[in-house]
Amino acid sequence: MKKTIAMFLSALALTFLASCGVDAAASVAGVYELDTAEMKKAMAVEGADKDPMAKMMMGMLDSMKGSIELKAGGTCELVMSAMGKETKEPGTWKLDGDKLTVTSKKDGKEETKVGKLADGCITVEEGEGPAKMTMVLRKKK
Repeated sequence: MKKTIAMFLSALALTFLASCGVDAAASVAGVYELDTAEMKKAMAVEGADKDPMAKMMMGMLDSMKGSIELKAGGTCELVMSAMGKETKEPGTWKLDGDKLTVTSKKDGKEETKVGKLADGCITVEEGEGPAKMTMVLRKKK
């Protein structure tokens, strides 16, 4: 009898956990837009003003727009436009705690990016030293 009750409670707990996962996916679903002002601040702090390539990148940020739409079903679409050219990439996403993993196809090759999702912001860091770049995307209201 005790075993039966324990199994029932375990199944009930798993049901609640599964439904929490669905709710979490639904709550983070939405469009997140690139915050270029935040990128400029991060690049300035990381010493980009001393690197010619980084200086050029800071200038390009004014014409750059980007977003990612996380859909409740675990799919996503990345959109990036710069200097009059727009690219769209379909993909998938997975959230484990605050760790967001996005996999997309770029030029026929799979590309995976890992970032942090917290308080309606996705933060992704790439590169090292002067080439290090921090991208912040904020959830569109």
